[in-house]
Amino acid sequence: MIAGSIAGCVEHMAMFPVDTIKTQLQALGSCPVKSIGIRSAFLSIGLYRGIAAMGLSAGPAHAVDFSIYEFCKKALSGGNLNSHLAHAAWGVCATVTSDAVFTPMDMVKQRLQLSGSGVGAYIGV
Repeated sequence: MIAGSIAGCVEHMAMFPVDTIKTQLQALGSCPVKSIGIRSAFLSIGLYRGIAAMGLSAGPAHAVDFSIYEFCKKALSGGNLNSHLAHAAWGVCATVTSDAVFTPMDMVKQRLQLSGSGVGAYIGV
């Protein structure tokens, strides 16, 4: 659980600038007023705006993911740890639960990524 939590934080924070650019471009794609490319988006945004929200949510979300996966593995295995269907069921349970933790903070992160960019005003951020 601790290793998964740390790995999740490192992965999300390392990829955060790429995620910020992706979020900006997605928002610009729905904005008929503005049309800029990757270079302009890259130069006009704060790449780390919203990283605190990501840091606060990635650790607990990944800890929940690994914990629920192991719990479901023990509770639902029925003694057969090699079943592909069982692995899928454990993964679904873990992902749905961890997404319940991660999604609200992801929305906060995206709104912070868009704040001050000019696109946020158009889409209601």
